[in-house]
Amino acid sequence: MLRQLVVVALVAYAVHGVLFDLAGPPVEETRLGPGGGFPWWFGAMNVVGLVGLAGPWVLGITMPVQGDLSTAARLLAVAAPVAVVTHLLPAVLGASWGGLPLAGVLTGFGLALLGDRSLTDGRDGTREGCENGSMSVVIAGCGDVGTEIGLRLAGQGHEVLGLRRRAELVPPPLIGMSVDLSTEAPELPDDVELLVVATAADGRTPEAYRAAYLDGLRHLFDGLRAAGALPRRALLVSSTAVCGDADGGEVTEDDPPAPATPTAEILLAAEELFHEQFPHGTVLRLSGIYGPGRTRLIDKVRSGDSASGAAWTNRIHRDDAAAAAVHLLTMDAQPSTLYLGTDDEPAPEREVLEFLAHELGAPPPEDVPEADAPRRGSKRLSNARLRESGVRLRYPTYREGYRAVLAGEGARHP
Repeated sequence: MLRQLVVVALVAYAVHGVLFDLAGPPVEETRLGPGGGFPWWFGAMNVVGLVGLAGPWVLGITMPVQGDLSTAARLLAVAAPVAVVTHLLPAVLGASWGGLPLAGVLTGFGLALLGDRSLTDGRDGTREGCENGSMSVVIAGCGDVGTEIGLRLAGQGHEVLGLRRRAELVPPPLIGMSVDLSTEAPELPDDVELLVVATAADGRTPEAYRAAYLDGLRHLFDGLRAAGALPRRALLVSSTAVCGDADGGEVTEDDPPAPATPTAEILLAAEELFHEQFPHGTVLRLSGIYGPGRTRLIDKVRSGDSASGAAWTNRIHRDDAAAAAVHLLTMDAQPSTLYLGTDDEPAPEREVLEFLAHELGAPPPEDVPEADAPRRGSKRLSNARLRESGVRLRYPTYREGYRAVLAGEGARHP
């Protein structure tokens, strides 16, 4: 509705410009200031037109599109005040200046039509076509985490399209689409507003990672371009593996990435590719994901094969990871371009295994001398930026999270 009102107002302003330039009263009768006067039609159409021009101007300045102004909005931000000035200045100076006012008005009108897809309704930037605040969402990669994100967005009333190789595995109310992103571009709708990329590799080889994270992204972007879709916000689920080893030190988003493996290097390349397409998109680097059906450490303790070292470990419950993604996609403020998705308490591996052994009534883990322990990245990840964005974790530490897993809470999505 807002777009149509702006266009109507601009038309009224353009018509007024024609009447003013071609058939209006003498200049001395329209000069602003003492002794000047305006016919009623001039004043009425001037008010309507100014509102029409100010509307896109304000929207162009304040509207976030991928964290920035779209090209059309930037053009409107320039054209609208230019049109206003070119119309008012002749009246102030007491001269018509021929078609200059009309040229400025028509410029603003044309650019308003050009910015048709950019004008928005509401401070969250959702387009007017989305009834009751609902948005069109695409989840590229409906595995466990992607599906949980989609279900939470659907629970907020949004329409969610889930992409995966086997659409029948996408649970309702999500709409499934069968597509192998590693080899083909999807056929997407043109009104995608929120985009989540949560693809996962079929294996741990560089080839599998390259197919899932690089080829998959390229084909997804091909599908978006073919559809003419411009998501308002985009989020890529990545991994803290790109952070490397900090020798037990604290790591934040400000620390440069230091991938130590070929697969981690591919993940970092995927982040860079994502930001080439969406410079203001958000990358959410998740630490070790655990939750329903993810029982590797629990099985390790139960089997008695739970030798452990003192390396620092980091983790996040699946539900908290999904909730964080939904929050970053739907928050009022524009999110940052990078967050570390992890819980409040990094912990030595030995401490976590001892906790699980106690909860299970199993023997405590065997201590392994640090020199003999398998080498892995040891770091303490900070979630301060994520917390500052407004995220509240249901499972702030491994204790609450693993107790929920042991209690059988929740289910893993296939």
